[in-house]
Amino acid sequence: MNWLDKSGPIRPLLAEPGGYEWLNLSHDGTRLAFVLGGDVWIHDIGRETRTRLAMDASLPLWTPNDRFIVFRHAEGLSWVRSHGGTPPQALTRTNHVQMPLSFSGDGQRLSFQALNASGRESWNLWTVPVRIDGSGLRASTPEPFLITPFDEREITFSVDGRWVAYSSNDSERREIYVRAFPDDGRKWQVSTGGGDYPQWSRDSQELFFQGPDGLIRMTPYSVDADRFVPEKPRVWSTQPIDNRNEIRYYSVASDASRVAAIVRYVSPGQRPDRSVTLLINVLDLFGRQTPTSRLRLPELLARESP
Repeated sequence: MNWLDKSGPIRPLLAEPGGYEWLNLSHDGTRLAFVLGGDVWIHDIGRETRTRLAMDASLPLWTPNDRFIVFRHAEGLSWVRSHGGTPPQALTRTNHVQMPLSFSGDGQRLSFQALNASGRESWNLWTVPVRIDGSGLRASTPEPFLITPFDEREITFSVDGRWVAYSSNDSERREIYVRAFPDDGRKWQVSTGGGDYPQWSRDSQELFFQGPDGLIRMTPYSVDADRFVPEKPRVWSTQPIDNRNEIRYYSVASDASRVAAIVRYVSPGQRPDRSVTLLINVLDLFGRQTPTSRLRLPELLARESP
């Protein structure tokens, strides 16, 4: 696990190798929540110590005051104090999979995605009013935000709570969109070549997301009255990060100066994960073979590929 910044250098964050998933930096930047071995852990960055916070859990999400962690559990959403010392408590209960994704800046609403109740392999977007005080978290009745025939995921609140970013496959590929909150029916497309896992900068008007190539991109934006105005996305770092298994492997620091990420290393000469071989005049290639040495197509591909 590493620190990335937009100038390119990679610095170690957690030297010990492991199957880290669902990274999430605290708002004050002093701690990192992640999933390892099916459990939620907290890493104290300054002290370089880590603590198991919850077992059989995933998708850790900090409350705005960093005092609690919400996470996905077997029967809905649960919460626990971020410094430990108390057992997890139920926040929602359901037979359908729920994935916590963000809090509004004031902490009064939680966004999550839920697996479609009809049994289709697609997700819908929801929010739920939440009360946070010294004793913990209490949730009201969840409210649908976006229910469509398409697969919508990763709904995240802007810091001021006026907007939500999410990904959807309602075009030919999954893209990042923004809508007003509450929804008024309008939407603005942010990504132009595919995108997943949107994250808002907490200190500036920038929206981050991960492209299909694993690169982190950033879109500056402005607000004109009630219109969201995104600029053209820019590559924020040329270092690709992991993008396997529909899991988020990065988290943006509050000031957007650096990102905690699982870096995807490619050794010299290594082929990318996905490649296409284009054969020109394939019939001529077959014609050059003698009757006793004709190759089957897989063997021909192996011979002609670089």
